[in-house]
Amino acid sequence: MTKFLFVSHGDLSKAMISSAEMIAGDQTEAIEAIGLYKNENPELLERRIRDFLEANTEEDVLVFTDLVSGTPFNVVGSLMQEYPFGHISGINLALLLEALLSRNDMSVKELLEHLTDIFPGSVMNVNALMGS
Repeated sequence: MTKFLFVSHGDLSKAMISSAEMIAGDQTEAIEAIGLYKNENPELLERRIRDFLEANTEEDVLVFTDLVSGTPFNVVGSLMQEYPFGHISGINLALLLEALLSRNDMSVKELLEHLTDIFPGSVMNVNALMGS
């Protein structure tokens, strides 16, 4: 099963997951949210993401970030050099629901391609951008 990590500014990712669970049911096993809050630095965010990645080395991981070129995007992007995971940026509720409903039928690479194909104007496949 593919594990999802949503990384955002503030509580956006937590709120989005809560909304998705109203439609798709409990997703506790499949997804985790990490937010960057006021007065926190990128190093703390990086530590939280590293902790998640290191706790899920046996799983395929797809990381979602809220804004291209925002701090969450930049921190996650820097970790792509050390950890094998997919990264897609430009999260929205429709994207989250599609990912949740498709995660058991597709690999991370297939999910990245699928989500980019059906949401071309709102997301970025960062793996394709980075050539991985």
